[in-house]
Amino acid sequence: MNQQTDIFGNSRIVPTAGIAKSILLFDNFNGYNPIVTLGHIPNCKLWQTTVFTLLQGHVTFKVNGDTLNLRAGQCLTTLPDCVFEFIEASENVRFMLYVIYPETFIKTFEDLRVNYDITRISGRYDVVTFPEADLKYQFNLFLETKDEILKTEGELKYNYIRCFLNVLLANNTRLTEDKATVVGDTSSRQYDVYKRFLIDLNEHADKERSVNYYANLQDISAKYLSFVCIQYSKKNASSWIDEYVATKAKALISVHHMSTQELCDALNFTSSSSFIRYFKRVTGMSPKEYAHSLKK
Repeated sequence: MNQQTDIFGNSRIVPTAGIAKSILLFDNFNGYNPIVTLGHIPNCKLWQTTVFTLLQGHVTFKVNGDTLNLRAGQCLTTLPDCVFEFIEASENVRFMLYVIYPETFIKTFEDLRVNYDITRISGRYDVVTFPEADLKYQFNLFLETKDEILKTEGELKYNYIRCFLNVLLANNTRLTEDKATVVGDTSSRQYDVYKRFLIDLNEHADKERSVNYYANLQDISAKYLSFVCIQYSKKNASSWIDEYVATKAKALISVHHMSTQELCDALNFTSSSSFIRYFKRVTGMSPKEYAHSLKK
């Protein structure tokens, strides 16, 4: 199984601007080409969101096993849990790349008043082609974002960057259009608990399915965590966990064609029979039935 990896934290891959564990910006405008360094890293599961826009040349990636040949004017967005691999790039390649960490990504969804439903976005990717005018706009937005990161200090820097990310992600309508509107006061302590739970779920769902586990991470009760989840998403914490684990299992079946025993090991179930019962309870079908449905 591909483990979640912070490949962009590799000391050999140097961003042109960034805020640690929040957002990193990469480009090759000054000769240094960080995506070539990615070629030395085996395919891995990303836990950040990435937005890669190609300005010139062509690049080949593999995402979730799909070979993507990008040309100038195209933008690849990968969401958490995508399996990513760099294959090759032309010598004249020119690109810009945003790497957005989960907490910053969730705050941006909050700004846009849409709900960060990780069970619906996990493992998704999208490729769009920009008209020339839109590509120029994206290029200028990237330069302004980089400039603000490099010159602005303190809390003001985070506010600037959130504004730029709001514009970036609001323009990617296929990313946000099917998300439910956030319900409730997003400035409250309860919303902070809800956001933290989504981040923890993204990190630990491969191994942990207990509501108590996630509640203990925030030193709160399981009952209170479920209450907060219902307030903001109309789903309790247990439903969130079940849906996310099932989403991960579906991705492993559809992308990696894992056997039941491999799925059991990857998702930390004690036995194949317990995993089959869990999967069928959540999805309404067995893992084999789900795999068969993909072939129809």
